Amino acid sequence: MENRKTDHFYMEQALQEIDKIERYSVFIDKNSSREPTMATDSIMLRLIRLAEHIKNISIKFKENHDEIPWAEISGFRNRIVHDYGETDYRVVYDIIEIDIPKLKEILESTLGTAV
Repeated sequence: MENRKTDHFYMEQALQEIDKIERYSVFIDKNSSREPTMATDSIMLRLIRLAEHIKNISIKFKENHDEIPWAEISGFRNRIVHDYGETDYRVVYDIIEIDIPKLKEILESTLGTAV
């Protein structure tokens, strides 16, 4: 049985997660010192899922698109999963505001080159 989950598939899945992150981010107060909200928790899950999809993109594709910080995405996923109680939410909010739009733009622009 052939695996039909191609780079294109995983990039589309990643873009769906990014869409959810963007939609949920309007419900968070980045300046609050309170405990994270349900929206923040939802975004954390979406960041994990995003990293999982990114992880499954082929090495060849990643080598051809070294403008994306693949290792940093995977590393951040590991920090969320393994050190959840120690998550610095300011970093998460910076990722939402700065990194996610850049990643989205790159994925959208390279989606046509993915197999």
